[in-house]
Amino acid sequence: MRHPWKHVLGMGLGSVVVNQLVKWDTQLQVDLNKMLDKAKAADERRYFDEDED
Repeated sequence: MRHPWKHVLGMGLGSVVVNQLVKWDTQLQVDLNKMLDKAKAADERRYFDEDED
């Protein structure tokens, strides 16, 4: 192995990228669940509250 520091640098950058990807995916799931809950609540208000009139 001619330049072992390249391997260390590559592994470090790879771990940073993967950690950021995991954080992004987790935040995406949280945001998606919030959006789906809001859409479900809006649909329930739209369709079920009209019947009470």
